[in-house]
Amino acid sequence: MSFSIRQLINPSDKELDETADVLAKAFEYSYFLSALGGNRELVVPFLRAHLNAALLEGEIYVVEVPTDGIVGGAVWFGPQHKFISTPEQRAAGWDDIMAKLEPKFQKFWDQFLVDYDDLCETSFGPGVKLASYHLQVFGVVPDYQRRGFGRALIEAVADKAKPKGDTLVLETMGETRVAIYKAMGFKMAGSGSVRGVNDADWVFYCLKRPTAPDTETTT
Repeated sequence: MSFSIRQLINPSDKELDETADVLAKAFEYSYFLSALGGNRELVVPFLRAHLNAALLEGEIYVVEVPTDGIVGGAVWFGPQHKFISTPEQRAAGWDDIMAKLEPKFQKFWDQFLVDYDDLCETSFGPGVKLASYHLQVFGVVPDYQRRGFGRALIEAVADKAKPKGDTLVLETMGETRVAIYKAMGFKMAGSGSVRGVNDADWVFYCLKRPTAPDTETTT
């Protein structure tokens, strides 16, 4: 099946809405659902906030097919940029989502983001994530999964990162997803638990993929 990968440069609201909806479908409208108070109506706006933040300091890539248009997307933050790390990024949709949550979920997010950053620093090493291309959100709608579309989205940024030897990093949940990323060349950097909603332990796996040639020798 023919498809194309495109970076969204100065996208229209329609393209952003379509990409947010596609990402929501990829996660079956459950992306961080419990941390959104179980309100499925917030999932698409929450993902749109990710896209809005990436327009300011990140990059958005989509996969398109002739019949259905956008069927997958990836949000990346390149070296020296980080998701919702600036007031401008937060004001581009994140703050609006937080304002719609009950106070207990607002407090959850404040603490979760700190704990999550700590896990990443421990797993990847100090400063490694910020110096890398970080995959913030990534998904392909179910009908188009297992066709190489996801890999193509990853390779688009890997090709961009390779000239400078920048590393690709990501975090995910579940061993099934870990296996998928390992098949794309990622290796485990570390893992750990972060306090989730209702004191649940959320286990995250941190993976990385160097793009520079491997200069290590074996004996």
